[in-house]
Amino acid sequence: MLLRNATTADFEFVAEHSAFKNYYTKEPERLFYSVALEQDGNVIAVGGLMLITKHTAWAWCEITTFVENHKIELVRTMRDWLDVTVSELQLSRLQAWVDPERPEAVKLIKHLGFVEEFSMKDFLGLDKNVSLFIKLTGV
Repeated sequence: MLLRNATTADFEFVAEHSAFKNYYTKEPERLFYSVALEQDGNVIAVGGLMLITKHTAWAWCEITTFVENHKIELVRTMRDWLDVTVSELQLSRLQAWVDPERPEAVKLIKHLGFVEEFSMKDFLGLDKNVSLFIKLTGV
């Protein structure tokens, strides 16, 4: 058996010969969705989703030093964007990993409706664990 890098032709072959016909009736047009939030000419945050499967995505967000006076608007805007995007893409599960040593990140992810599922040991290197948070959307 040979293990090698996949090619576009490999994916086309699998699509034509799938063991689960009609499971993927319509593939998403994109795998990555990203947005930026700006206030007074400064980027407060960037974030987005990366599809893992048809109904599951990784959520991510990076904030800047300009967020300090705009935290409430940030959470509301992110929550609204997630709700709309989840509905449009028919996502049933969102996942995000968070460094538990960053309490503001943990607080933000919880405000967005995520709950901690488990700890991923050594995810960022030796003795650098992260917490996996999930949000089941009900879609």
